[in-house]
Amino acid sequence: MRKSDFESIVKSQPGLTAKGFMSPLSPDYGRARQDFMNSAHYLQHTIDAMSVLVRFKPTVLMTKWQKENCTPLNLRGLIEWHCGRTVSIGAIIVAALALGFRVEYSPQGEACFNIFARQLEGELRDFRVRELIKQAVGH
Repeated sequence: MRKSDFESIVKSQPGLTAKGFMSPLSPDYGRARQDFMNSAHYLQHTIDAMSVLVRFKPTVLMTKWQKENCTPLNLRGLIEWHCGRTVSIGAIIVAALALGFRVEYSPQGEACFNIFARQLEGELRDFRVRELIKQAVGH
């Protein structure tokens, strides 16, 4: 992903910052938005997120399961585990949009994506097993 592609996607999403969507009326919005647009490490976060999300296929319709489970917050741990680095919520949203996923909102107001459920369920299950093993051995 080029910087210009990143900027174009961010500009097309009013309120998008590194922390996700934020009200433009928030006193911290201007600074958060500018930091997200100009900081190179958020571009790297997006590239990292794309390297994981590219494995998934989008669906045509958005299901209740997707609205509850296909959120950037739920995907963050999985993406960070695969990349070995932290990734911002906003970068996950940009990555999903760049890969052709649709962003909608859950009833709780969280962003969510139309990721094929069976693929994601398998990945999340494997990730949870790895996390349990990691906790059991004390790492």
